[in-house]
Amino acid sequence: MHKKTLDILHIDIENGYGGSSRSLSYLVNKLKDHDIKSEIWIASPGPALKRNKNNNIKCKINKNINYLIPVRKRNVLNLIISIPKIFKLFKLANHIKLTNHDLLHLNHEGLLILALILRLFGYKKKIVIHKRGITFINYFSKIYFKLSRYVDAFIFISENEKLNFFELVKNYQTKYTIIFNSFDCFTYIKNKRKKTYNVIYLGSFNYYKAPDRIISLAYHTKLHNLPLKYTLFGKGNEKKYIFKKNEINTNFLKNKIKKLNLSDIVDVKNQTEEPEKALIKADILIRPSRKNDNWGRDIIEAMSTGKFIVSTGLNEYFIKNNVSGIVISKWNNEEILQILKFYLKNISKFNKIRLNAHFFAKQNFDATENAKKVKKFFYSLF
Repeated sequence: MHKKTLDILHIDIENGYGGSSRSLSYLVNKLKDHDIKSEIWIASPGPALKRNKNNNIKCKINKNINYLIPVRKRNVLNLIISIPKIFKLFKLANHIKLTNHDLLHLNHEGLLILALILRLFGYKKKIVIHKRGITFINYFSKIYFKLSRYVDAFIFISENEKLNFFELVKNYQTKYTIIFNSFDCFTYIKNKRKKTYNVIYLGSFNYYKAPDRIISLAYHTKLHNLPLKYTLFGKGNEKKYIFKKNEINTNFLKNKIKKLNLSDIVDVKNQTEEPEKALIKADILIRPSRKNDNWGRDIIEAMSTGKFIVSTGLNEYFIKNNVSGIVISKWNNEEILQILKFYLKNISKFNKIRLNAHFFAKQNFDATENAKKVKKFFYSLF
């Protein structure tokens, strides 16, 4: 491409609290130093608007931003319920066509349907999809991901998303790359022995993210007098999903804390606009996910800020067990209790794991380096 500056429109399905939105902000902030001119459209009011504008990134809300993603079951019903969202995507596609840009970056795989609509509208510009999650493998998801033929390239945030994609799409020939999510806050302060260690959880309050497991763990650590206090940051979603209510919400967690008499050591808070500040004050991050996906945004930011991490997982893609964190394949309160007891008694080993995590993050998550990779990939499409 002969243009010195590449104009990119980024579509963000979130409002700034979620991992994909935060990752995009860090990346785009560094892209502006590499002959990239960006504009971000976000789905609703939230911290992304302020964050991006503070970084001198053009950013605005477009209420037509919606997405469709395959679910584990009841996909036909999910599709029917999503019809109003799809109609809004037609309006969004029209808005996009009226803008002047070189490349469209769709920041989530749930926007594949938008790519289809744009192509139906005769849209000819380059489209790149960022695949940021693991999709359930079923008949509907395999059909849905056939829409990948309407985009020019994919960016995967890890090898896991790439492998998941190739389970869904056989013989995919379009360009792709793997670029880890970005961060730019790297701190490590050596822990001294403390009277109380602060444990943090960052994520949604739902069954799959499993914050309820931390409350059960807190009950065990309190019985054994471990010097731990827990803070759970998350969104308490009360709405129903296709006739099924989210059972593990804020009220559920608070009631469980009260029932187990843990109010003195467990606190539940709303989502935080600045999780990096909450992490800096913490000593330990626990990710108890029932999906065993130990490479989320909380992991990236916890490693970057040198925290001791305990996470469920089936691989050691980011965290090496007993090297840069603790990876457990199956949640077990007694096992985790013993792990925490051991490392809190051996503070030098506790700190060594934290330092290893911090070093890995600096080598792999640096937003400046990732921006160089993304720039090279974007320009290669022309």
